[in-house]
Amino acid sequence: MSTELQPFEVTDANFSDTVIAPSHAAPVLVDFWAEWCQPCKQLSPILGKLLTEYQGAFLLGMVNIEEQRQLAAEAGVRSVPMVLVFRKGMVADQFFGLQPENALRQVIERNLFRASDRLMSEALEAEAAGELDRAVGLAEQALEQDPEHAEHQYQLARLLVSRADTERAATLLENLPREMRESQAVHALRGRIELVRELADAPDRATLEGALASGGDDLSARYQLAGRCMQDGDFAAALDHLIKILQADRDFRGSAARDVMLGIFAQLGDDHPLVHRYRSVLFNTMH
Repeated sequence: MSTELQPFEVTDANFSDTVIAPSHAAPVLVDFWAEWCQPCKQLSPILGKLLTEYQGAFLLGMVNIEEQRQLAAEAGVRSVPMVLVFRKGMVADQFFGLQPENALRQVIERNLFRASDRLMSEALEAEAAGELDRAVGLAEQALEQDPEHAEHQYQLARLLVSRADTERAATLLENLPREMRESQAVHALRGRIELVRELADAPDRATLEGALASGGDDLSARYQLAGRCMQDGDFAAALDHLIKILQADRDFRGSAARDVMLGIFAQLGDDHPLVHRYRSVLFNTMH
C-alpha cells in the first residue's frame, strides 16, 4: 500500500517535514489522540477508511499526546480526539470529539485541493524562482478555472503589482468579497499599488540616492527610493528607508509607508529573517 494511504506518526522533530511541507500540495489532517481515549479509538478507523477511499487526496498524521506533550501544548489540545487540518502551511480547519462519517467527509471535501489550487502553487513556485511572467500566466489559468476563488484573485493581483500592472491589480482587489477587501493584506497591497504608480515618473535609484546623500531628508524622495529598491529586489534597503520615513513622520501620506512595509512582509513570508527583524522595529516605531 502506498505510504500516502497510511496514517503516519507526527512528532515535534518531524512536524515541519511531515505536516507543513506536504500541506502545500494536499491537506494534512493531524489527529491528536491518546491510548486511554475510547472516542479516539473509534475515530481513527473512520479516518483510515476515508484516507484509503480518497486515494491520497489528503494525508493523515497521528499525534500521541502522551508521547508528544510539547507538540500537543503548542497545538492547544484541551481534550481528545482533536483534529487540525493543515493547508498551505496553516491551520485551515479543525474539529473536536468523535464525528460521524458524513461530517468527516464534509471537512475533507471543503479542504481538498482543486486543480486551480495546484496551478496557483506552481505560480508561487515560479515567482520564488524569479520567473514572474510564468507565475502570472499560471495564476491567470488558476483564476480562469475558479473565477470566484478570492485567494486566487488576491495572489494574481499581487503578482501583477510586481510586474507594474497596477490597473488590472486594482480591479481584481475591488472585486474581492468585502471582508477580504478590508483585510490588512489587501490594504498593504493597495499601498504598493500607489507606490508603483508614483514610480512611473520618479528618478532612477542612483539619482534618488544622490539627492538624499547631498543633505536633508526629503521623505517623498526616500519613499520613491524605497520603491526603486523593491524593484531591484533589495528588500533590506527598502525596509530601512521605510523605517526612516516612519521615524521622521509616522503619518507620512496616511499609512503609506507602513502599508508598503506590510506588503513586503507578506511577500517575503513570516519566516524570512528580514521580516523577523523589521516587524519588531516597525512595532517599536509605531508605539
